Amino acid sequence: MDSPLLSVIVPIYNVEKYLQRCIDSLVHQDFKDFEVILVDDGSTDSCPLICDTIVRQDSRFKVIHKKNEGVAIARKVGFYMATGAFIHFLDSDDWLENDAYSTCLSTDFDYDVIFFGFSRISENSEIIYQNIPSENNDVKNILTNDGYLSFLIWNKIFKKELLATIDFSITDGLTFSEDSLISVSALCKCRNVKMIERPLYNYFYRIDSVTRKMNEKNHQDEFQATLMIVDILKKNNFPTDTPLVNRKKFNCKYYLVEIDYEKPIGRIVSDLRKWNEIFPKIERCTDFSEKTKFERWFIHSASLKLYLLNVILFLLKKYLHSRGYGDVKPLFISHNNVLDKDVSVIIVNYNTKNLIRDCIQAIINNTSGINYEIIVSDNGSVDGSCEMLRREFPDVRVIENNKNLGFGTANNRGLAIARGKYIFYLNSDTILQNNALKIFYDYFEEHGKADSLGVIGCNLVGSDGNTVLSKGEFPNFREIIIDAIKANYGLWKLFIQSAIFKRDLPDTSKQKLYYENFVGDVDYVVGADLFLLNDDYARFDENIFLYIEEVDMQLRMKNAGKKRVLIDGPKIVHLEGQSSKDQKSHYFEEMTSYSSICNNVSRIYYCKKNVSSIKAFVLKILLALLWINPMISKYNRKYVPNLMKGRMVV
Repeated sequence: MDSPLLSVIVPIYNVEKYLQRCIDSLVHQDFKDFEVILVDDGSTDSCPLICDTIVRQDSRFKVIHKKNEGVAIARKVGFYMATGAFIHFLDSDDWLENDAYSTCLSTDFDYDVIFFGFSRISENSEIIYQNIPSENNDVKNILTNDGYLSFLIWNKIFKKELLATIDFSITDGLTFSEDSLISVSALCKCRNVKMIERPLYNYFYRIDSVTRKMNEKNHQDEFQATLMIVDILKKNNFPTDTPLVNRKKFNCKYYLVEIDYEKPIGRIVSDLRKWNEIFPKIERCTDFSEKTKFERWFIHSASLKLYLLNVILFLLKKYLHSRGYGDVKPLFISHNNVLDKDVSVIIVNYNTKNLIRDCIQAIINNTSGINYEIIVSDNGSVDGSCEMLRREFPDVRVIENNKNLGFGTANNRGLAIARGKYIFYLNSDTILQNNALKIFYDYFEEHGKADSLGVIGCNLVGSDGNTVLSKGEFPNFREIIIDAIKANYGLWKLFIQSAIFKRDLPDTSKQKLYYENFVGDVDYVVGADLFLLNDDYARFDENIFLYIEEVDMQLRMKNAGKKRVLIDGPKIVHLEGQSSKDQKSHYFEEMTSYSSICNNVSRIYYCKKNVSSIKAFVLKILLALLWINPMISKYNRKYVPNLMKGRMVV
């Protein structure tokens, strides 16, 4: 029997939901001169049965059942079994257009590598992105400029003679970036390439794939692969300062800085030793030879000090906790992300599945002319929010916190991975009604530096179309004390009226406040929509669990001479309080709501931080008098420790 022109190698592991679609796309190819080698890498689902079935039905299909050793070895096993003159590696959850192989192998077979375009498909079958090769078929240009083209393995057909010159064992043990090693190695040795300017391959962008899970093993694999890629490029006299190589180098350069604060001390010391051992390799990977000795020392020293700072904070946390001071949150260290987006939209979610769905959909529907990303920092929701986000919005970056960290801390988690030049903090109970992101961006670009802007916002409207709270004045101690006294007077008066004179308590659930539109400088912009630069001023104080955190942030801006401004143009509906809705009908119930308690505790901390400790103590006493009122003490007894410490701990 004559050997086929093409061998298609499909590594398979537990993809029963997607495998049949992949196989069907091969069966329906209008090009017939190929064989398919299905490499079952120890699947524990129905994949082996699916493979055996197609082998019985179509003589072009072969199957190899083996123990699980990873995709790299599965590809290698398939390659050694292949008999075709050309090789294509097809991922088992992806699929081809029906004319893919006939388009690539129609006439001329004198090419070492044949490139073709691909479409990235979301889980709801929408095209997220398409990559089409250019006409330029110069190998050096491809390796230098077209990062996706050179690093992917499934968007090209290789001549088998070319792959035979590569040592496949270099990928053994790797589960991440192993395809880049093979692809770059082949391109460095190829003589000529052919470009097909059509998307013939459908790349399925699924949430549970290996490439979406950046655990420690994947980080280490990417680091090791990057080192080898740089060595291969240098050995073959190709430049290493390319966009995608630099991106890979960046990814691996900072992953050791992140610490799990719950690790035992021994693990942290071990990580610190690993950092010192691995840094010389990072230097080699990042072409530090072109930098001065001072620059080399500064980068090494700064990175090491960053790690040591985290270790010190971890030890401090443990010490204070042992002395009964509760949790002390260490600083959340940023990863120095590449700012390749115009805006990062950060939304904190806590059990608001329906609201955040509408919020994100409104952003997508109304935003254009700007490069943005959406980050959701979820505070331990139990309403299926995260599952919904992964299913309906696969491009949204979701941070799953294991508990309710509070508004400020959750936003900081989003900030730590943000890649936008600007940050847009947005409440989940808001709806954009126009291209607000672009309007904010253009305004900050035009006026930011000249006017020394710190943060901008807009006049928010409620569901009834009326303007709602959009700005405020910095509270001073006198105002805080007056509010506490009024609350004491009102609540004790109500207690006497209801307990002695049996009067009904007032219904306050339908009371509304109305505000006028305002454009210009303000003390602070409310936290429902904050548009600001991605810098140190974008961080919230994590000691404030809920409420006043945006006031504290903007007070720091004021002290630094930065303006806070409401602008005209953006249209945003704020459903006021829906994200933390706690509807109460009576005054005393409002005073005992969780929101009210958080607000009071935050005021104590704000006063202690920005006014004085003595005045903060006076405020504690006034609030204590309020909370011992018989009408509400049964509701808030468990929060007294929070009041005394001036911090909410959940």
